[in-house]
Amino acid sequence: MSETTKQFKKQLPKNAIMALLSFITYSITAIWLTPYLITHLGAAAYGLIPLAGLFTQYASIITAQLSGAVNRFLTIEILKPGGNPNVIFNSAFALYLILIVIQLPVFGFGIVFADRIFSIPSELKVDALLLLGFSAGSFLINMLGAVFGVSFYSKNRLDIGSRMQLVGLSLRLLLILLAFSVWGPRLRYIGYIDFGLNMLMLGVSVMVWRKLTPELFISFRNIDRKILGPIFHMSLWTLINQLGSLLYLRTDIWIINRFISPLIAGQYAAILVVSNFIRQMANLGIGQLGPVTMSYWAKGEIGELSRMLLFSVKLFAFGLAVPIALLCVNAKHILSMWLGQDFEGFSLLFMVMTVHLCINTAVYPLFQLLSATNSVRIPAIVTFFMGVTNVAVSYWLGVTLGMGAMGVALATAIVLTLKNAFFIPIYSAQILKMPPRTFIGPLLGGLLVMGAVYVLTKLPVAGWIHVGAGTLAGMVVQGLFISFLMGICGWQFALTSGERKIVIETIRRKLEKLVRV
Repeated sequence: MSETTKQFKKQLPKNAIMALLSFITYSITAIWLTPYLITHLGAAAYGLIPLAGLFTQYASIITAQLSGAVNRFLTIEILKPGGNPNVIFNSAFALYLILIVIQLPVFGFGIVFADRIFSIPSELKVDALLLLGFSAGSFLINMLGAVFGVSFYSKNRLDIGSRMQLVGLSLRLLLILLAFSVWGPRLRYIGYIDFGLNMLMLGVSVMVWRKLTPELFISFRNIDRKILGPIFHMSLWTLINQLGSLLYLRTDIWIINRFISPLIAGQYAAILVVSNFIRQMANLGIGQLGPVTMSYWAKGEIGELSRMLLFSVKLFAFGLAVPIALLCVNAKHILSMWLGQDFEGFSLLFMVMTVHLCINTAVYPLFQLLSATNSVRIPAIVTFFMGVTNVAVSYWLGVTLGMGAMGVALATAIVLTLKNAFFIPIYSAQILKMPPRTFIGPLLGGLLVMGAVYVLTKLPVAGWIHVGAGTLAGMVVQGLFISFLMGICGWQFALTSGERKIVIETIRRKLEKLVRV
């Protein structure tokens, strides 16, 4: 077993446990807060909250891609004998400061002309502008904090970032409840709270950065313009890739708000919480793979990397197919219990927005491969042009043909799946010099699992599964039974003997540790 694998297995439990706790907190917050905000603010006002995020989303993408490039080069420099990570860090720090200054007039322009970019009800205009302004400020703080966050990644201490996220989510929920209870429900308070929490997290990030990486320090004498070239080159293509992703995942609400109805945009945004929930569930796992993927590639351990990625895609495809299928089967009951009976009629829209994620989240592990190998140019070009296609098709189906929100959701599902079901798996296999169909098989397996779950819930002979159907207890019993059954099938038919041995060995070690404790 390689040293990288040993270190990965040692740190994985800490990272995974904190990521899981953070995810649970996110889930509880998102699920409970959505109907609360709709009830107190109204659907039209609620729809402006994700639009405020869209306002800064393109700039957040710049931050994410710069962070990804810096993480890659900094990690490799730390692992390299005689490396000089301070040059990477300070060069990146200078680049971030420049970008922050550049963003200021862009955000100012967006806020001044916000009512022409979005459809904002007149009674919400002042609150919407304040929300946008403080969202922009929060982004700039986050951008600066991302520079210091590279320490979490390079030292594989993702558990610290998850712990900070958990605290931030909890405080956000409590402060929103407090502000709404004391001063009444207003959009502006959400902006105030987000800005204040981001200031707090920036301070914590700086303190953790100094503790984790005392060898790093701010010194503009260590800036090397030659380093900026490779960082910017990688960032440029990953930026183009993520701008394409933005055209997939963030323009749907804007199209509905601007060209269909602000009210429908708010309703769509509420249902979209479930899709975001599933993506966060996938990110819970993908976040643990980033550092080890980078380490495997940096050390030339391609065999270990290939096996880990194939195993990860299988787990994602089969593990997420079951809950996604159960959500779709029970869509009507879930929407009624969660958002109220007025949302029962959106069950088909819910399914269209959700079902395709069985493929489009299963490929997440392969995105780490593209970053680690710096194979980002071709995927960026494909993603960007497919994203433009998605916007065009969304407008055509949703507005021109009058299909409304359903047309927008259908366009996103089709175009995104075409890219992730074929191009990403084949291109990733080519990088690893594996057969083109290597990663497509598990994706097809995930679809088969979804079909099997649907059949199980509809078979007359399995009618006892439907006892209590439409109730929370009934859906939990149904979900546990089907998950257990699909887990047995997946263990027997999806995993190889070697993969089963890895799982058994990992569980055995964890049980031994618990017994010793």
